[in-house]
Amino acid sequence: MVAERTGGLVAWGTDQSYHPAWVPPEARRDVVAVAASGLLVMALKDDGSVVAWGSSRRDLSPAFSGLPPLASVAAGGSALLLSRDGRVFQRWTDGTDVALPFSPDGFLAIAAGWRHQLALRTSGEVVAWGDNQNGEA
Repeated sequence: MVAERTGGLVAWGTDQSYHPAWVPPEARRDVVAVAASGLLVMALKDDGSVVAWGSSRRDLSPAFSGLPPLASVAAGGSALLLSRDGRVFQRWTDGTDVALPFSPDGFLAIAAGWRHQLALRTSGEVVAWGDNQNGEA
């Protein structure tokens, strides 16, 4: 998937059942970024909201309601979200927040892997966390 300069979202390929890639109508305009993993796809819209969906075209957007306007999204084993005011949120696709092992304020960037997450503080410090089964955090 790729977000176009015009605000659209283009998808190609197939899912695990070989269905053509699908994009919900709400994610076909005003998109500024996209993040995808094996569990979910998130389209970040220009107003800071998120349209999210998972396998079988399941709408996951309600899981991301109640958040402040977002600046960035990252997808891994869970969703990692960065608000425009520099706060980090980690959320499961059922809407459950993950308790972060640090203060969630003062960040510039985020990245997510399957079992680990990274966030860059405004100070330049990188914070890493996850299950650490293989030394990834």
